[in-house]
Amino acid sequence: MRITSYFFGLLCCVSAVVSCHRSGLVVVEVRQSCSVAYEEGGADSLKVDVTLEWPEEGLRSEVLDNIRNDIASEAFGEQDGSADIDTSVGTYIDTLVNRYREYNEGFIFSWDEMIDGRFLEPYGDIQSYLLYRYEYTGGAHGIDYENGLTYNLKDGSRVMESDLFVEGYEEELSRILTARLPESAGDDVYEMLFVKTIEPNGNFYVTPSGVTYIYGRYEIGPYVIGIVHVDVPWEDLRALLK
Repeated sequence: MRITSYFFGLLCCVSAVVSCHRSGLVVVEVRQSCSVAYEEGGADSLKVDVTLEWPEEGLRSEVLDNIRNDIASEAFGEQDGSADIDTSVGTYIDTLVNRYREYNEGFIFSWDEMIDGRFLEPYGDIQSYLLYRYEYTGGAHGIDYENGLTYNLKDGSRVMESDLFVEGYEEELSRILTARLPESAGDDVYEMLFVKTIEPNGNFYVTPSGVTYIYGRYEIGPYVIGIVHVDVPWEDLRALLK
């Protein structure tokens, strides 16, 4: 891993664990953590923690490459997922370290960055990947994001709403999501929402139980409620599925 030489107090840990999913997909869990002090002896630092499940084998090579490309693009802004994953993570951390140095010159803050990516239980030839990111670059609090990435295991393509649902699904799916929102959010969170009639936003994941939509902070309610997941069982969606 390349880290710019003018930083002090660098501590890095790298590890990997192999596991297998029911779909036959073999994944490597890649972990890289770093703490970089802004200046020697100073209290301010950049802390980075990346933990990703990375598809290793179990699918055709072109399918693996398609899934890798998409995960790398979403996680690091890279298009070439065929690169060694440890190198990709290291390059991303290098870029972040340089940005931390440039942005904080004269205004020193501590930064935190965390990325976590996990494959979920497959449903037939569909398997979702849940990508979580937390960023803190100063201020009252950090911000986090969660993206559902869903893949067709036959070709590695991203499964979109239009691939799952019949044409003109939007209005009925909005009705179903709105009906499921109180139960999914819980009474306390539901009362705090400033949007209670919700629409499909393209951010979802698929499991054997159904489809779950993800609504981020500030998307339908205040920051304090966090990320809201709205679970819709397959039986509710039967009339909308292709």
